[in-house]
Amino acid sequence: MSKKRTKKRVFNHLLTLKRTPILCEFVKNIFQFSGRLDPKFDLCKNFYFIRMCGCGQEDCATIYLKNRRKWKKTPLGVEIFNTNKGVVLLHFGQRGHLKLEALEYVAYPYKSEIERVTRGDFSKPTQEEKEALSDYFKEFRKKEAYVTSVGGIELIEIQG
Repeated sequence: MSKKRTKKRVFNHLLTLKRTPILCEFVKNIFQFSGRLDPKFDLCKNFYFIRMCGCGQEDCATIYLKNRRKWKKTPLGVEIFNTNKGVVLLHFGQRGHLKLEALEYVAYPYKSEIERVTRGDFSKPTQEEKEALSDYFKEFRKKEAYVTSVGGIELIEIQG
């Protein structure tokens, strides 16, 4: 008699964003800011935290996520936002992979939560973490870039 093979769970080793509420809210706000947040899509249920960047830089805010489904309408590639809090890059990869880079940030609100969770501490977010997230998006806006050409040299001026 042959053994019946069962389908392995692919995501049993990944951390659902429901377990990281600060990171989940951060990603929701970035997607809402980009205009890519579908109201029917439960981002916290469908995205998994894979890991943080391993570069070792203290100010690095790069995280790797995975959508449990492949992208339907989202094109592959990079979307860049220049904001008053720094530059955000969304790298949409194949098979639902997403790399979120937050450049030029001194403090990003999900760092302490990710450090706590990777140690196995799944306690509720602290008041300081909630306040950091709220303060971060309080005056969050895009910077406008203006390109002018002077004598064949292009000058880029960023305002905001």
